[in-house]
Amino acid sequence: MDETEVTVDRFFKTRYFDDLNVGDSWRTNSKTITETDMVLFNSMLGIALPAFVDEEYMKEGTIFGRRFATGVMTIPLAAGLFTQLHLLDDSLMAMLSMECKMKKPLFAGDTIYVDVEVVDKKETSKPDRGVVHFFYLTKNKRQEILAEITEIIMVKRLLTT
Repeated sequence: MDETEVTVDRFFKTRYFDDLNVGDSWRTNSKTITETDMVLFNSMLGIALPAFVDEEYMKEGTIFGRRFATGVMTIPLAAGLFTQLHLLDDSLMAMLSMECKMKKPLFAGDTIYVDVEVVDKKETSKPDRGVVHFFYLTKNKRQEILAEITEIIMVKRLLTT
């Protein structure tokens, strides 16, 4: 092996369109969300609503009575946990759309994970790609569903000649 070569061992191998089947499912690793995560996310996006940045307002002015993350933070967390499966490392072409339903709040201290399932797939008019619909159930360790997300992704096909 050349000194500059690096090999990466992955638990999962890249899946291409033809490798994915409706009903395939995986569970991601988990991540504990900290107050720092929430502050950095809000700061990066410029979110300045009292419901997300003012501790006293959070206690008295919201229905949750404590610090919670803006719902949109759950979306990239779920997507990030999905990418850690390395299923589409070499086959992802484009994200086409995403639909989200927020079910429960994400709190500082919550440990979350995502159950992922292939719920649909379609061939396209181009032979080098297909479209796959992934459904994410983002849950906390109490198994409460925080978000339901459907992501539609264009995925490469392995062309055989």
